[in-house]
Amino acid sequence: MITNRGEIFVLRCWNDYFSDGICLYGLTLNPSLPRSKMIVSVAKPLVFEEVDDEKRRLMDSGHFNEPVMRLSRAEAQALMDRLFESGIRPTQAFGESGSIQAMKDNLADLRGVYAKLFDVIDNKVSNGMRGVP
Repeated sequence: MITNRGEIFVLRCWNDYFSDGICLYGLTLNPSLPRSKMIVSVAKPLVFEEVDDEKRRLMDSGHFNEPVMRLSRAEAQALMDRLFESGIRPTQAFGESGSIQAMKDNLADLRGVYAKLFDVIDNKVSNGMRGVP
């Protein structure tokens, strides 16, 4: 995919069977330069650092320095696509819970209607179908 700076963004995702995890690798390269002078940037592992009390107070009040990662929507979609290709699925898709719950409610209503209908039929049969045309 082409970034907003004209670079090619490459995201690779592999299943790591030894750790039962997913490995993500990212790089960008600039195709406008000759191959011998092409600049390739590789994503590095994420590193955590301890923060002092002052920075912690700022964070508690909602101020953060920089995000861990900033992606364009296209880059975020590429990440989701690579994870999906690696077998990672959302626990619950957006909006799915409401529609599934509505279907469950409809099924419960239909079961109630059928139960009443079968009760009526059973009563008619047990009473010798009296009053049934």
